[in-house]
Amino acid sequence: MQGSICSVGASISSSLIFARELPNFYILHDPYRFTNDIGAAIVEFNLSRGDDVWGCEALEAMIDLYLNPNQDTYAMWDEREPGPLDDAIANNLSAADTLLLELKSKSKDARKIKVLENLCLLTTRSKGHVQTVLESFIEMLEEDQDYLPAILGLATAYMIDKEQHKAKNLLKRIAKLEPYKHDMEDFAKASLLHARLNIEKGRYDVAQEAIRDVLASNRSSSAAWELMGLVMEKEQDYIKAAG
Repeated sequence: MQGSICSVGASISSSLIFARELPNFYILHDPYRFTNDIGAAIVEFNLSRGDDVWGCEALEAMIDLYLNPNQDTYAMWDEREPGPLDDAIANNLSAADTLLLELKSKSKDARKIKVLENLCLLTTRSKGHVQTVLESFIEMLEEDQDYLPAILGLATAYMIDKEQHKAKNLLKRIAKLEPYKHDMEDFAKASLLHARLNIEKGRYDVAQEAIRDVLASNRSSSAAWELMGLVMEKEQDYIKAAG
């Protein structure tokens, strides 16, 4: 993850190095995603949260895991109506809020903190919170139209608000961005969400292009290969139907 600014001087924590390679959590790559050992990742990141160099990154990682414990690219888009949160989601959200308070005291990256605050609000699915998040991300993009975490966050907010066409139009910006100038995990998530929307609309060529962009930087992305397989399956069905 990019953007974490903490004091420098300590050596790299061995627990953070280990956590980076734990199952189903990836910062740049996800070769171990299929083993899905989120609990172990949380434990190891927790050991690193006090580190002078890597503490902020560890906290961001923990917040991300609590908000999306299965590390599912589409989890935030799942159909879930506003209302009382179930115990698991409520407990995870409470843990994320506590970690966010700690991160605020350590990080100087105000934009990243705001993105995480917005994602916590989106987890509630409250109509008022969703509207607040929409306004926040729009304001962030007015200041920097290429800020990828805000593009991804706003697209997510649009989907939760059942404004799929707005999400799709927003994610078109991804194709114009240079991947290596951005956090590769955010780029992959945004590209795959863009691909998924185009698959649903039958635009398989556009979807494949977005998927290839992800695979060009991470050949081990299971999510990208899964979507590519879906595209090929649907294209084959289309050919059969046309014949």
